[in-house]
Amino acid sequence: MKKLFLLLALVGMVATAYADDGVNEPTNTPTETPDDGNDEKPVDNTPEDKTQPIKFIDNTVKALCVVSWDTNGDAELSYEEAAAVTDIGTTFKSSDIISFTELAYFTGLSYIANEAFLDCGSLKKIELPHNITSIGEAAFYWCDKLTSVTIPDSVTSIGSSTFFNCSSLTSFYGKFASEDNRCLIVDGKLIAFAPAGLIEYTIPDSVTKIGEIAFWYCTSLTSVTIPDSVTSIGKWAFAVCSSLTSVYCKPTTPPAGGSSMFYSNASGRKIYVPAASVEAYKSAAYWSDYASDIVGYEF
Repeated sequence: MKKLFLLLALVGMVATAYADDGVNEPTNTPTETPDDGNDEKPVDNTPEDKTQPIKFIDNTVKALCVVSWDTNGDAELSYEEAAAVTDIGTTFKSSDIISFTELAYFTGLSYIANEAFLDCGSLKKIELPHNITSIGEAAFYWCDKLTSVTIPDSVTSIGSSTFFNCSSLTSFYGKFASEDNRCLIVDGKLIAFAPAGLIEYTIPDSVTKIGEIAFWYCTSLTSVTIPDSVTSIGKWAFAVCSSLTSVYCKPTTPPAGGSSMFYSNASGRKIYVPAASVEAYKSAAYWSDYASDIVGYEF
């Protein structure tokens, strides 16, 4: 209760401070996540005097940071204090934060925790520190206002369901991003998809595996083409793609399937496979669940 009271008080203090001069933009902020295809690292705007306070764009972000990591009790978070944080845990989970580009100053982080920003339904912009090595499971689960994300070069692993139902995502940049910026592909496995604005999609030829729930809940997608490079499709991969009517699957040999991979697609959805492979698909594990929807096609 004490922490909640302090948080509410800080939000009010911050809002009043910014209202005094009509300015709500910081003078030293990280470069925002690019939305123009530029995946270069941002310019480091950290001042030489790291005891200076960070000027946050989002008052709620500031309040949460101050409550959690203001070590000198001045109701501010300095660059020095931000850099000393080693784990943000789930501090921001289910909060109504909108912009957190200042996360880039949390250079002491080596990872983004599981569910760190889960259900942050108002979050539009974030910038990840450029030294993290992993992003946890469901870290951005249901951040349905998030439009783009840049994965730092230092990242070596990304958990499952990390970008589940981020329906406003138009692009990924940085490490693991596909050439069209629509997918994250790790060692040939497509693990996340940016669906916003697309009704048809051809999966890149570099993909050998389609991960679990990779396209789950892409409700605007009507047609998808699976290249002949794909050897496996994870469970629930295209589940609840409620507008999906056409799946064009090019591999001659049926990819290893997963349970419910085409669950709850549009009524009458057809799965088009090489004409010579129709019977192989109809009898293959998990594909047999959709035998009546499998149709021969000359690719």
